[in-house]
Amino acid sequence: MRKKPLFLFLLPLFFVLHGFMDNYDLISVKSALLVMITYIFAAYLIAWLSSFIFNNRYKAKLFTFFLLLINFFFGPLYDFLDAVAKKSFLPKYAFLLPFVFLLLTLTIIWLKKIRQPSLKTGFFANTVLLLLLITDSIFLTIKVYKQDDRRLVYENTSLTAAHVTDKPDIYLIVPDGYAGDAELKEMLQFDNSSFLQQLKERGFHIIEKSTSNYNMTVFSITSTLNMSYLKIKDTKNAGPLFSDCYRAIKHNRLFEIMRKEGYKINDFSIFNPGNKDLPMEESVFPANGGLLAGQTLLGHIIKIIRYNAANKLKWKSLASHGVYAIARNNKNIYDATWNSAEQHDSKPRFIYTHMLMPHSPYYYNKNGELLPFEALLEGTQTNQKNYLGYLQYTSKKIISLIDHIQKESAMPPVIIVMSDHGFRRLPANTDMKYQFINLTAIYLPEKNYTHFREGMSNVNLFRTLLNIRFGQNLPLLQDSSIYLERE
Repeated sequence: MRKKPLFLFLLPLFFVLHGFMDNYDLISVKSALLVMITYIFAAYLIAWLSSFIFNNRYKAKLFTFFLLLINFFFGPLYDFLDAVAKKSFLPKYAFLLPFVFLLLTLTIIWLKKIRQPSLKTGFFANTVLLLLLITDSIFLTIKVYKQDDRRLVYENTSLTAAHVTDKPDIYLIVPDGYAGDAELKEMLQFDNSSFLQQLKERGFHIIEKSTSNYNMTVFSITSTLNMSYLKIKDTKNAGPLFSDCYRAIKHNRLFEIMRKEGYKINDFSIFNPGNKDLPMEESVFPANGGLLAGQTLLGHIIKIIRYNAANKLKWKSLASHGVYAIARNNKNIYDATWNSAEQHDSKPRFIYTHMLMPHSPYYYNKNGELLPFEALLEGTQTNQKNYLGYLQYTSKKIISLIDHIQKESAMPPVIIVMSDHGFRRLPANTDMKYQFINLTAIYLPEKNYTHFREGMSNVNLFRTLLNIRFGQNLPLLQDSSIYLERE
């Protein structure tokens, strides 16, 4: 502890363990170990290279420690400055990055000037890091055994034993950001009756004037899958609750009920990047290693390079991989659902399909033609023409998928097409109600839709389905919509 520079090993270990604890159950152990090994290897490699500069191994390891310290904790520093001094120059990259460079330069000068650094510095770092690791280990142990994965959710779904032999496959298809009929007509001057008619011809019931309960995807889906409103005290700053939402989605009440009813869950969604059968790229919702690496100095620099390469330099060769990541994810999700329809399992299945379409970027026009690279960049989200074109493309894909599911299913399935919210890129003075107007269409083999009333919101959808299909008597909640902000 006094003589050995253990801090070079302990710092990456603490950073990963702390991040794993903060995001417990969102990061796989395998991903955390991979990130930790990478950082430890990088630490010793940088220390070895630095020894040629300082001609002193201990100096090189101290420099590496300071470099890693800045890299690991740049994100929390940036978030803190952005929160307390948002309008000042302090959280600006134009100030922070030169400041970091200056700090590292001064560190190099200091280490070059001193003859031999005191071992007390290393002893202090070793001691503090070891204490932090012990503390985080205790907290992680407590989380593993006492973590409440649905602490955002009101538990009010008391179930009775069901005796149901007719258990068809159930498909939940979520086209993210698909606006409801009223918003399309009143705000975007678009008639979507052709698509709605195609659904009706296939036996679907359109819930008129349906709404989502929240205007943000993660909160809307958390509420829908848990069939409950959420415990949110500060609607002006819902950002810190995102991690709680991810956990509540992963351990949602509906999946739990379906498993008890003998259903196998196929989660083909943007919230399940760990699915081995569904290769997903980190695009909108960070997961696994991205939650750890994204907040580092290097992570921020990569974001800056990607953003400027795409949105300022229009450098397609460098930025195209990231720009088209969501399109690739959508295709993987769509194909997985398509293939799943062709597979017949001994157990009934609940298939959750969630695609970021017609959510921006608006990749395709109504004819399925890819839009130019420039039409997909930052600032194009308000382009209503492109949104409507992508919406019509999405409609065609949904109809094709429905036809395939109905054709391939051994038993007529239950199919729900439900968007998480409406189109949100409207002028600032627009009535907030339009952001909640969504699409909800349901197909039941028996075509008994009397319980799906006009104006039903997402929170009551599966309460109603469980009542009529699984003999439950769940009370319906009052339909309301809650507007949230990140800050």
